Amino acid sequence: MSKTLLIPEPLAWLTALALALALALPLALGEHGLTLAALWLPPRLAATVTRPPVSNKKPALKMIKPRRISVWSLVREGPPTPEAAAAAVLTPKPGLLDDLRSRVRSQVTFSSAADEYEGLIETTARAHQVSPLLVKAVIQAESQFNPTAISHKGAVGLMQVMPATARAEGVTTNLMDPRINLEAGVRHLKKLLKSFNDDERLAVAAYNCGQEAMRKFNNEVPPFPETRNYVNRVMSYYSLHLES
Repeated sequence: MSKTLLIPEPLAWLTALALALALALPLALGEHGLTLAALWLPPRLAATVTRPPVSNKKPALKMIKPRRISVWSLVREGPPTPEAAAAAVLTPKPGLLDDLRSRVRSQVTFSSAADEYEGLIETTARAHQVSPLLVKAVIQAESQFNPTAISHKGAVGLMQVMPATARAEGVTTNLMDPRINLEAGVRHLKKLLKSFNDDERLAVAAYNCGQEAMRKFNNEVPPFPETRNYVNRVMSYYSLHLES
């Protein structure tokens, strides 16, 4: 008959307690970043075991784009959708474009003397089927409405007409006279518009540099700084005041 090994009750209780500690102790130490080695190693060695690794890498910085979204709208309506957020950033404030346009227009205004020749410009331009506003823009860039202006190249009057150009247009009298000067200049401008299929930009460029220069550059605006600046000035006057 086999004998059953009996463990005294106090010893069995101690055995169960030791087993429970063996299972629970590593978990408890792990929550505090410790290991079993830290319980029996010397302090310096234990510190090397329990110290977390140090990284030399700096955390990456994330660029956050500002969004024009009211805090109160977040409180009332909750976070916006991606589409609404994009619209809030890209949509300008009401009246902003009109304000910018008016500021630019105020810096690109016609000379105060323009009113004096308003009727004469209107009549002459309409007679040759040319935009009066385009004629005014050319005059502003050429002479700033000074009827006695003479350039160093010999261009004369409001539209700075060269005497040779005036003769080619059938005008041979005093180019200082605003009426005669306008007649010669508008005739020439009309001829250029017809040559360039009513392309106002190309016609204005030819008015400045001549048709011969335009032909050399395949009837495009030549790369001359003076001509390009001139075209930009005239078209700025023309387009901005055309919208007003």
